[in-house]
Amino acid sequence: MDLGEVTHPIDKHASMHGSARTSFLCSIIIGLVYFGIGIIFSALDTALPFGQFHIWRLAAWALSVALFVAQIVCEHFRFHNSPLLTAFHAATAAAIGAFGLAAAATAHSLSAGHYRPAYLLALLLWPMITAIPACLTALVAGALLVRLRRQNGKLASHKASTTSEEI
Repeated sequence: MDLGEVTHPIDKHASMHGSARTSFLCSIIIGLVYFGIGIIFSALDTALPFGQFHIWRLAAWALSVALFVAQIVCEHFRFHNSPLLTAFHAATAAAIGAFGLAAAATAHSLSAGHYRPAYLLALLLWPMITAIPACLTALVAGALLVRLRRQNGKLASHKASTTSEEI
């Protein structure tokens, strides 16, 4: 063993904090991806002639929903977070994306010369308007995933016990 190398026993508590930090960092990244989706698909949507079907806007919603579901699944199965922590991280990601879009709308209004003080209010309201439903939805989804996991665990243990009884 190298004398410069220090080995530590695995500390479950420390690894859980590392996992929480990692999942929170993922929430920040996902929030930035939400912002990117909003900006990119908005530019694609405005490229269509006026009155056209806004397929890019629908595509942005679909991609955002897929990302939201993926985050909840990852929080539950990979990081083993509670439904409450999962909801907090999902709400954080949604709020970051909404704040970015509100900031972009405010900056655009300033550059276009049609700024109104309501844009400053959007910096506060848009994150709240998206974070609250995201939190509630993720909380319910996380609770359902926990319940399904418990039911599957009971089913698997029941099958194992009946199989061992038959032998």
